[in-house]
Amino acid sequence: MKRTLFVLFFFFTLSLSRVLVVDSYASMEIDAQGIVTKVVDGDTLDVSNFGRIRLADINTPESDEAGYYEAKNYLSSLVYNEFVYIDKDEKLDPYERFVCVIYVRWNTTHLLNVNKALLLKGVAKISNYPNEFNPASWNLYIYSPTSRGGSGGGSNGGGTNDEGGNGDGGGSNGIPSELLLLVIALLGILLLMIILDALGK
Repeated sequence: MKRTLFVLFFFFTLSLSRVLVVDSYASMEIDAQGIVTKVVDGDTLDVSNFGRIRLADINTPESDEAGYYEAKNYLSSLVYNEFVYIDKDEKLDPYERFVCVIYVRWNTTHLLNVNKALLLKGVAKISNYPNEFNPASWNLYIYSPTSRGGSGGGSNGGGTNDEGGNGDGGGSNGIPSELLLLVIALLGILLLMIILDALGK
């Protein structure tokens, strides 16, 4: 009986860990890549060999509104002259701009979701327009295509510690996936020990 419980908990912990890692990666599609050549404002930018991008489902202040320069400068600090990965919606916005979530390299294994970073910094607000994206499902960090055997490249780029993480990884809300896996494994072991102890009495 004890052996059966141990095997069941082992596979449960392993399966849950795999689900967390796959979920953080599968939420992103790479439709294009390029270098940011211009930051127009806090939610609009130009990418080489691609075109003008309107960041999906967020809104930052206009040029005559308070917070305009804070948003624009923060976006510039993340992506200007940096190599970015682009996940675009199928439709253009009314101004013929691509509607996208973009990612910039955070470290050797993870990318930073720029849309999410702007929200967490407090320089943008959610504006959930009709498109394929859902801000509620965004992770701050995701696995890089290069760390999963895909294509990629670019800079050492982007981000500051103000975005809710330390730059080491990629679970939801900026919690590293590796830390999540460790916590889940420890909880599984702890629960198993409690059950085995109860059965032994």
